[in-house]
Amino acid sequence: MKITITEKSLKHATHQFIKQFREDEYAFCSGLKKNANDQTKLLTLNKALSKFKVARNFKKKFDIELGLNRYDPVLNVINDLDVTLDPVSIVLTIENELRKSYGGSKFLSAASKLAWLLTTDEDSFSSVIIYDSYACTALKKLGYLTSHHTYDEYLIAWWDAFNDCEELIKSVVFLESKKPNLELRAFDLQLYEIGASYAK
Repeated sequence: MKITITEKSLKHATHQFIKQFREDEYAFCSGLKKNANDQTKLLTLNKALSKFKVARNFKKKFDIELGLNRYDPVLNVINDLDVTLDPVSIVLTIENELRKSYGGSKFLSAASKLAWLLTTDEDSFSSVIIYDSYACTALKKLGYLTSHHTYDEYLIAWWDAFNDCEELIKSVVFLESKKPNLELRAFDLQLYEIGASYAK
């Protein structure tokens, strides 16, 4: 099934992503770099997890109520992370460690967003595919994804959708910038906007 994406909607998604990267995500990426100090990383985590609307999954009984700084366990996870792993392994490693630290199961979205921030640099955007509930809704509505799925199944659906309109995506996105992997993040945001429209 061809995904219903137009040149106009894709241009909007691309512009929106570039705008939010300049306003927020660039600072998040910088604040989580290996050479940043722990205080800077904690402040960045506080802002980023709130901005990405995943902070509610990190219960305070697993950090503050144990006498730790807010997000100390997350800090330990990212400080110990091997960012040279392949993108899927990075996401699943973060998710697994967050589950251990925060006693829950709903950390795939947060893990993928953290993985994206940690692997984006000055020269290129990350190739990590972000897992998001609105993107899931879009992929389901467009016939690419079933209700119950793993991250691997989500990635297959995501790439099927991307490949169905890859020529249009690249023709629009590359007019804005040639920075590697911009087309992936622009498509992420396009899916987010489609999914969000069903939630209204």
